[in-house]
Amino acid sequence: LNQDNQQHIRTLLDKLPPAYHSTVLAHFNQFVNSAKGAFSDAVSDVFLVASGLISVALIVVCFLPQIPLRSSKMPVTEEAGILLDDELGQRDEEHQPAKVERIAGG
Repeated sequence: LNQDNQQHIRTLLDKLPPAYHSTVLAHFNQFVNSAKGAFSDAVSDVFLVASGLISVALIVVCFLPQIPLRSSKMPVTEEAGILLDDELGQRDEEHQPAKVERIAGG
């Protein structure tokens, strides 16, 4: 509850009969304090658990092996085109780069 809403509720409580006013106001103040305490405890618990998970994740990431993203020296677009042609069965041999063949014995 923000300050404006608390003040609005207190003005509504002022309309109560005097016999109940102090008791109800005391309970309302106790409720507001309990709600603030509960929310602050919940938020601190969330941050505590999150910091523990982040620490564990950082340690796990440090021990992961490094895997290269690409092993080919070809441009990405050319490599993707070749893979797509192979998948679709549309490989055109006349437009492919010439292969250098090694001559035996020479």
